[in-house]
Amino acid sequence: MEGTTQSEVITYEDVVVRLVRYANITDFSVIDRMTIVQYSLIMEGVNLRRIDELENLHLLAFKNQLVKNTKEVGGEVVPEFKTFEDFFDRKLIETGISSKALDVSENEIDIYKMLAKT
Repeated sequence: MEGTTQSEVITYEDVVVRLVRYANITDFSVIDRMTIVQYSLIMEGVNLRRIDELENLHLLAFKNQLVKNTKEVGGEVVPEFKTFEDFFDRKLIETGISSKALDVSENEIDIYKMLAKT
């Protein structure tokens, strides 16, 4: 998204395009009644939502790497998680019970840091 500076002049058309494009606000009566403060808050929310989306993409990449982890059992290399439920137990999470998949080890943190650098 385009950045703005304090001295940059933003036209009505710029405001409309940004609200339609980034905030999915298409009702012109809502746009016409919007104050500068409201517009600023909406755009701040849009920027925060984009950060959330970026975080989710990084989490997906991290979890993708985590699910590929292996361990040695009796001299044989096997997947650390044999089933999806071993990796992500929805019922445990929904009931608020901590599960192994939610705990982040130092190794996982190192992997995440490495992925974040790329």
